[in-house]
Amino acid sequence: MHSATSPKDLLGPEVTELRGRLKEYCERLMFAAPLDYGRKAEELMWRKVYYELLQQCKMHRKKASGEVSPLDAFSDGAWLGLLQGHLLAGLGHYHHLLLRLQAEFRLHLEGRLDLPFLWTNPGLPRERARKRQQELGQLEQEVHVWAWQTCQRFLTCLGDLARYLSEVDDCETNSEWKQHWASLSRRSYQQAHGLAPRMGMPHNQLGTLHSGKHHGCDAAYYYLRCLHSEQPFEGAEGNLLQLFDRNSHALVKAANTETQQQEDAKSDKLFGFATRFLKICEHFYLSVEDNIQILCEDTLQHFSLLLEGGDEEVISADLVFMVVITALMCTEKSKQAGNTSLANAAVAFALSMYSHVLEACCKRLTASLGLSSNPHAFVAVAAGSGIPAWVTRKAVMMSLTSTKKTLVTATQTLKEAVKLGQHRRTL
Repeated sequence: MHSATSPKDLLGPEVTELRGRLKEYCERLMFAAPLDYGRKAEELMWRKVYYELLQQCKMHRKKASGEVSPLDAFSDGAWLGLLQGHLLAGLGHYHHLLLRLQAEFRLHLEGRLDLPFLWTNPGLPRERARKRQQELGQLEQEVHVWAWQTCQRFLTCLGDLARYLSEVDDCETNSEWKQHWASLSRRSYQQAHGLAPRMGMPHNQLGTLHSGKHHGCDAAYYYLRCLHSEQPFEGAEGNLLQLFDRNSHALVKAANTETQQQEDAKSDKLFGFATRFLKICEHFYLSVEDNIQILCEDTLQHFSLLLEGGDEEVISADLVFMVVITALMCTEKSKQAGNTSLANAAVAFALSMYSHVLEACCKRLTASLGLSSNPHAFVAVAAGSGIPAWVTRKAVMMSLTSTKKTLVTATQTLKEAVKLGQHRRTL
């Protein structure tokens, strides 16, 4: 395979037959000696049959086009179909492996997978499970743990294959094809996370899948979720730093163009917030204090403008949730670094974001109920519906007081943190 001169050579009949044999032998070894060679066999099968093939196709395409882009636009329809067929066959193969694992090791995954082995069906054969149980004896519990973890890894492989299918053809007319496989990939990663919540790998893969969504905000959220898992994936930090680096280049490029003068447009509003938000996340994550107050205020201003716009096509509830949780994770990272002034600034920034979200929720709730911003109007309507006026009035005033206190506290904490940092630098 390494001597192949074109992607077509990698997908020829002879090489495809060799891959099929390797896949068969790996499957035999995996189920014959799961504790001794199961992990090595599944890694070898994934790397040699699927992953390396795609990487070599990318490399050959880059040499031919001289361009660098995700999977580099497989424009040759003849071998593009062969590659897509190979990836589709891989989806079927891993579904087969999932069913075999459940059948032989008696795994009950109903409600956890889209296509589980239905043990409640009385017509299904159970001889394999009984035979496997007799062979294992005392090792049954250890092998059961291996089978459960292997199911999680196979779901991750299914997500990767679906993601590759969404990326191999960059033709604009195939948007429905891309969306279909991207949604299937996301579904597989989510199921993998459901089987093993302590593992961070599915979050890393979700970050890769959403690398271009909302100018990188989604990817930053998933990479940080991976790093904050009990068993994080080592490569997630490198992916996060690469994301920060690309964002810094985007900020510099925007400063040198007319983008800054066009921020009234919807996409530019989101771009203005996302790039600044990722920049401040980079500062908190890497413990950089330069211009932290200005950057915080600028980011919060753009966040407030987005929330006031209320356009769900630009800023959705999912995006609001992700950026707030990302701010909290960056706050935790600042605390772990031991930088008190920066940690205080991160806390103040997170509180300010929360207060903006709370204020936007109050405004939307008031508008949806057809009420004015005057709390007395809300009290009057509530009284007409049978709620005691004193209860409603107290609830409204407590909500308004809490919001104001949160804003004041966040602002004061941010200013004190910045002053403390400046004082330390002068010392």
